[in-house]
Amino acid sequence: MSCFILPDSIIKEIEAACARFWWGSTPEHRRVHWKKWRDLCSPKVMGGMGFKNLSAFNQALLGKQIWRFLQRPTSLVAQVFKAKYFPDSSIWEASAPSTSSYIWKSLLWGRNLVAKGVRWRVGNGNSISVYNSRWVPIPWDFKLVSPRLLQHDATVSCLLQEDGNWNKQLITSVFLDFEAEAILSLPRPSSLNHDSADTYCWHMDKKGFYTVQSAYRLGIVELTKYDPSPSRHLC
Repeated sequence: MSCFILPDSIIKEIEAACARFWWGSTPEHRRVHWKKWRDLCSPKVMGGMGFKNLSAFNQALLGKQIWRFLQRPTSLVAQVFKAKYFPDSSIWEASAPSTSSYIWKSLLWGRNLVAKGVRWRVGNGNSISVYNSRWVPIPWDFKLVSPRLLQHDATVSCLLQEDGNWNKQLITSVFLDFEAEAILSLPRPSSLNHDSADTYCWHMDKKGFYTVQSAYRLGIVELTKYDPSPSRHLC
């Protein structure tokens, strides 16, 4: 499940077996299934039983591989896939040509989930576009909607002072109040090397690391319309 998309036929067969067990059906005695299996997979706070949705779990596992590509771009497997499928771009612009492998097509499906919860963690700000990058801790787009008062190609580094802290006066003057508040809430501790490189952060985890559990919660949003995010994540 962490390397391939499970075919729908296999998922339905497994879920049917689980449903028969749950409702007490046997080859001799069929029992009524009073709720759809998808409903039973909903979170308990939404009236479900919290059972695993295999499709969402499959996608969360595949997303873990994409996260490893982002965190370890110099690893052998990351370099092989980059050389073959996106030599002149990033993994976010990569596509799946008709000749691509089933593994790669599966990984791109996992990438769709990762893209919903990943954003930039600000280091020196040189790699992050103020208006085009996903870096503001406001789900689910993580992009600014404020009027573009800065240059269109401005980077987040222009919002930092020489000591690495946020330029509060500038931020509050060019961004909407709720976005300025979100930006200023991003930590800039004195112990942080403000000249460090920008890195990716998983918004759904307090420490900023991708976890299958948090990705799974994000993956079932489309099925349950339930907001899986904690009240605040700063990374």
